[in-house]
Amino acid sequence: MSTKSNATTQAGAIVQPVGKSAKAQATSGDGAAKAPSRARARATEKRRHDRATTRAAQIEAIAREVLYTSLPLTKIAAAHDISLRKLYMLFDESPALAQARDARARAAEGAQTEQLRKAEQGLRAGRELSEIAKACDVALSTLRLWIASVPELKAADIEGAPKRKKNRVSSRNNAAMAQAREHAEKRFLEGASRQAVADECGVHRRTVDRWVATNSQLRAAVVASGQNRVASTPA
Repeated sequence: MSTKSNATTQAGAIVQPVGKSAKAQATSGDGAAKAPSRARARATEKRRHDRATTRAAQIEAIAREVLYTSLPLTKIAAAHDISLRKLYMLFDESPALAQARDARARAAEGAQTEQLRKAEQGLRAGRELSEIAKACDVALSTLRLWIASVPELKAADIEGAPKRKKNRVSSRNNAAMAQAREHAEKRFLEGASRQAVADECGVHRRTVDRWVATNSQLRAAVVASGQNRVASTPA
């Protein structure tokens, strides 16, 4: 009996500590194994959060540029180090970007409508194409493209062509007249007579008289010349 009891006791004494040690080791092993997993999970979550924050900031910046600047989309994409294809994908993915894009499109459409209205008015009035292009803030080639492709502008151009031709002649005449008056003023100051000035400028004497009557600078030149203008002869 004592031998069996000792064996049981010894067996129990041997088995029981071994059992407890295995459980403790198992528990300790699970904790050690889970620690790196939890660290990896936290790192992954942090990276996911950082990516989401960066993407949100990028989308906000792109939306501002799309809405409040006139930069081409290619330049906006390049500024954010993404491809144009990726930018279009962001438009589809982000409601904020889609709204900014639509607002830009509406603003551009409104601006172009105003430009076309100005162009039509200018064409009907017979203004020069270069002046119209400048007023519309577009290149002359763009204006010509509009005229070729927009029926209303083509009709306005045809309607204004005679006026434009007349305006060109009038502009040339005005320039020639201004040059003749400058010459007349110079000659009066040199003492030339009105007839001499008329002959040099290729106009009638009464035209020179009208110039003197209506132009204060010429009148001053005549007064300043005194009697010398009567005695002088054509150059």
